[in-house]
Amino acid sequence: MRDFKLTKVQDIINRVNSKQDFIIDIEGGCDGRYVVGVKNLYKGSNPSIEPYLQLLVRNELKEGMHDCIGGWMDKDTNTYYLDSNFKVEQLGTALKIAKDNNQKDIYDTVLGLVIEVND
Repeated sequence: MRDFKLTKVQDIINRVNSKQDFIIDIEGGCDGRYVVGVKNLYKGSNPSIEPYLQLLVRNELKEGMHDCIGGWMDKDTNTYYLDSNFKVEQLGTALKIAKDNNQKDIYDTVLGLVIEVND
């Protein structure tokens, strides 16, 4: 039997299509505590029908401009988001970056909590 290993792109696409909440480090990603979205790759209710999603993810991984890629489902609006993110160690810095990028929330990887960004 052949061993089969998913590529990072296919792993991300599978998670997105099943609308999972997840974070996957890009090669050389940092170990900051707070995850802050800085570039939206997808926003909608049905990512499985987005024809260019795989290409967007592949290009984002290749560029390596951010620390990780993550997806999350906003249950209030039934909207799924896929973003390229930075990981930041300091809460104040994370909140400032989030505000500058019009983000609704940041994610604390240590406590596993979503932190609302207030104006």
